[in-house]
Amino acid sequence: SQFERAESSPELVQMMLQFFFSPPDGAVGIDRLALGNKRIQKVARAIQAGLDAGEIAGGDAFSLTMVFGGIMDMHVMAKSNRPEGRLTPELAEGLVDLFLGGARAGNALQSPVQSSFNFEKASRDAVG
Repeated sequence: SQFERAESSPELVQMMLQFFFSPPDGAVGIDRLALGNKRIQKVARAIQAGLDAGEIAGGDAFSLTMVFGGIMDMHVMAKSNRPEGRLTPELAEGLVDLFLGGARAGNALQSPVQSSFNFEKASRDAVG
């Protein structure tokens, strides 16, 4: 999974972020657009299958793919800045459950999200 790769190689995460967020003329000879589209299409197909089966609602496949990607990618980006945080299978399951079940009060998530990334502490440390 994406989390397992990020956890085992933080350097890979930093390289990926530099690759995807570098200026277009500064990238190595890889088609970033095609690579990104391939990844998005994989997730969108899975979400579309969920929409078709009536298991998922709340938007079209592309919009929901962007939401799902944001949830997951923010944790991978946090790993690049906070290597002490852990991207565990339990966290991944919790994030998927959160995406599918929502964060609204009263929703009983099977795998409540428990992140080890402490941004509050980092903000206090930065302020002094």
